[in-house]
Amino acid sequence: MNKEILLKTEKLMSDSVKLFVNKINKINIYYISPDLIKFLKVKYCNKVMLLHTLSNIITENNNTIIIDVFNKKLLPLVKKAIKDSKLELNQSYINNKIRISNPILTNERRHNILKLISSESEVARISIRNIRHNTLNKIKSLHKKNKSFNKDEFKLINNKIQEMTNFWIDKINNQYLIKEKEILTNN
Repeated sequence: MNKEILLKTEKLMSDSVKLFVNKINKINIYYISPDLIKFLKVKYCNKVMLLHTLSNIITENNNTIIIDVFNKKLLPLVKKAIKDSKLELNQSYINNKIRISNPILTNERRHNILKLISSESEVARISIRNIRHNTLNKIKSLHKKNKSFNKDEFKLINNKIQEMTNFWIDKINNQYLIKEKEILTNN
């Protein structure tokens, strides 16, 4: 039972870090990827919909993406979602299509990208801590119900979970540092 809980916790933490790595890898300073915007949330008729379900997202070249919205009435809502995304993408409009281009890379833009990545890394760390918290609560609950392990075993499991937490938070921090170096050192 304890091993099963530890394995499940390890998997949840691993998946959380993979999600974080996928998110920050979509942020690239040299080209713009459709993956960067396809999961933007657009509010429409009291519902939240993902951009890729409302439009075709086409890569024109390394620096430009074209969004062809299916329902032209949604164009202002899509424009607002892109503007509110904090991605600082340049938008222009041609023939009811939105053209997104990668802005010129300035020092200010680099630091704004780092703020975005830092924010994502903090969300990932919080996710890891929440997984730890939920697992410890589950173990405490099992201990109260079954008395299946003593205090020493509980401390041992608690320490193993804390070691896992530290390991995965270090992974997040390392990925952040790698991305930071990539953004600050490349021209």
